[in-house]
Amino acid sequence: MGQLFQSFWWGECLSPYEWLSLKSFVDFGHRFDLYTFDPDIAVPAQVRVCDAAEWVSRNEFFVYQDGFGKGSPAAFANVFRYQLLGERGGWWVDTDVVCLSDDIPDYPQFVARQDEDLVNIAVLRFPPQHPVMLRCLELAREKGRSVRWGETGPQLLTQVLHELGNTEGTFDSSLCYPIHYNDALAVLQPSQAERVAGRLTGARFLHLWNTMLRNAGVWKTYLPPRGSMLRRLVEQHQISGWTGEYDEAGLSEAADLHARLRAESSRRAELETSLREADARLQTEAGRRAELEGGLSDAHVRIAAASARSTELQTALHNCADAAERLRAERDALMASTSWRLTAPLRALGRGLSRARRALRHGW
Repeated sequence: MGQLFQSFWWGECLSPYEWLSLKSFVDFGHRFDLYTFDPDIAVPAQVRVCDAAEWVSRNEFFVYQDGFGKGSPAAFANVFRYQLLGERGGWWVDTDVVCLSDDIPDYPQFVARQDEDLVNIAVLRFPPQHPVMLRCLELAREKGRSVRWGETGPQLLTQVLHELGNTEGTFDSSLCYPIHYNDALAVLQPSQAERVAGRLTGARFLHLWNTMLRNAGVWKTYLPPRGSMLRRLVEQHQISGWTGEYDEAGLSEAADLHARLRAESSRRAELETSLREADARLQTEAGRRAELEGGLSDAHVRIAAASARSTELQTALHNCADAAERLRAERDALMASTSWRLTAPLRALGRGLSRARRALRHGW
């Protein structure tokens, strides 16, 4: 009996691409458990539909909100796989992985590199309660829903493997990632079929890089071009349900058009972001202007009050000056008067008597 593989699916019915993935495993004699929140989903014969809610609540489901992979449930699938493998253990494969062999060794642990710097999480195997999966689950839950593409996937697993010193058993990319994600369209190109076939020699799995194909504009309901490696696999596993068919030229044109559309969409998003930032700056400046105008109004009020007070003080000063001038005139008139001169000896005598009285009081 073959190995038991597990995966997760969310969304509408499986496309022919997912059908190819699941059927390739059972065609090679393996068992397959597909976890989903939809118990009525149609799957290939011998694939068992399992309730995903047994491991993670449906209320926890989320998708990427923006950036690369927007709308994809991949981040939730990361949490789900860590939960499932942490508790139950066993094999995990994504639904864009095609099985290429009935001879899958019973590895106690399986992780493979996607390139020199990162491992990938599309094909994994761990025993139950393995520290790597438990740590990945802990960190993925800590990051929550506001994550970017890859943060809880290859980047996180690579980090944890290094953190726990568990890098010795990491396998080469040739076993399950023989085609690099930057070359994802090669499996659909008849002109690349022989090169791809050479890369598949010795591989146990083929990762189709679903998100890369989707971002290239590939319709998963269109039959791959005749002569391509993916067409060979489709025919080998007798996959039906196609609504159209690609040829290599049409595929290339569709990919180019989609690339231009994505570039325009990206440019539009950048412009919208710049516009929002400009609006925010304008609102900030408007608020600052209002504050300054409010402060200027207060200053005008204070200046007016100070001006009124200054006028009041100047008036009082003028009044004092006038009064002083009148007193000086009165004094001068008094001193110039005959009575003032006649009483001068008496004033002098009065001053002398005053000094004598003070001297007597103090015993001088």
